[in-house]
Amino acid sequence: MHARTARTLLVAGALAPATIAFGGTALAQVTIPTITTTTTTTTTTTTTTTTTTTVAPTTTTTAGSGTTTTTTEAATTTTTVATTTTTSNGSLSINAPSSADLSSAALTDGSISGTLGSVSVTDTRGALAGGWTAKASASAFTTGGGSSAETIPAANVSYWSGAATATSGLGTFAPGQLTKALAVTLSSARTAFSVAASGNTSATWRPSIEVHFPDAVVAGVYQGTITHSVA
Repeated sequence: MHARTARTLLVAGALAPATIAFGGTALAQVTIPTITTTTTTTTTTTTTTTTTTTVAPTTTTTAGSGTTTTTTEAATTTTTVATTTTTSNGSLSINAPSSADLSSAALTDGSISGTLGSVSVTDTRGALAGGWTAKASASAFTTGGGSSAETIPAANVSYWSGAATATSGLGTFAPGQLTKALAVTLSSARTAFSVAASGNTSATWRPSIEVHFPDAVVAGVYQGTITHSVA
């Protein structure tokens, strides 16, 4: 039988993979790699066309009989096409912290929340009319055999990005959810942050999550994944 009172909930949430532990005093740790790195090559081709027209001279000859002859050579037209190709390398990458600890709560509290640490996106592609969108998603968190009583659905995980803690470049920087009041569930991929920009940009934010405990959840060590990606 699983008791629901006087249980301690310790949560370590993060980006990918994330581990939730509750029951007893177990502490879960999280290890996160660099998640998504996209490298691109941008090629710009400029073609310049120059047209030069040379008008040939006109020659007039007068014979001894008084006859005048005028001769005009055909005009000469020269067209020069110059093509310049510029290739530049750039990348779009997202980075996340290696661990996060959401501290502890009793099951009777109903939920636990905390920050995941800083997430940053760097765009060095240098596009004239560029930008990017970062998204967050989650799997279900399960323990034991993953029965309904051993599962916290992704729909029970709320996310909000908060404001940017740092930005660089020229553009419009838009957090997905500025405050907790605007939090969204991670039952599907959600926009965490977006930028409409010209040239190179970067942005950093410190997202938070809140894990809501289902009524029938049992004590155990729960594991799941929260993932950030950018495109």
